[in-house]
Amino acid sequence: MKIFEFIASETELYELKMKPIAVRYGLTNMELSILLFLANNPEYDTATEIVEIRHLTKSHVSISVRSLEEKCYLKKEYRNGDHRTTHLVLLRSSQEIISTGRKAQSDFMSTLTRNFSKDEIRKLEGFLCRMNENVCKALKKGSENGK
Repeated sequence: MKIFEFIASETELYELKMKPIAVRYGLTNMELSILLFLANNPEYDTATEIVEIRHLTKSHVSISVRSLEEKCYLKKEYRNGDHRTTHLVLLRSSQEIISTGRKAQSDFMSTLTRNFSKDEIRKLEGFLCRMNENVCKALKKGSENGK
């Protein structure tokens, strides 16, 4: 199997597992993705970080954050008197969605790694981290060249 075929098929499987959750809770895929990102990565809690780390468009993240705020799943807050940086805080009302989403993510990972040993999974994670570093460096270099 070629890498591009894998990327396309694993993306399709992930979306297949997430779509019923988004529909169940009346969310867009982007809104669900943002809730899960914030829950799984508490060290990154700004819209800017979501855009940079997930490589999403600023406008889509902004619209989704506003919608999640209106639905009372998250709130914005300023910290330490710094009104330039808005931190996103998950509200208790989002916990059921997050729990359901995490179960689907776990099921997705179990499907991907079925018949892999723990050592193979550990090695695969290492390879993927290195590949991601290469991609991030290339993207950074590309954006610097594009200026």
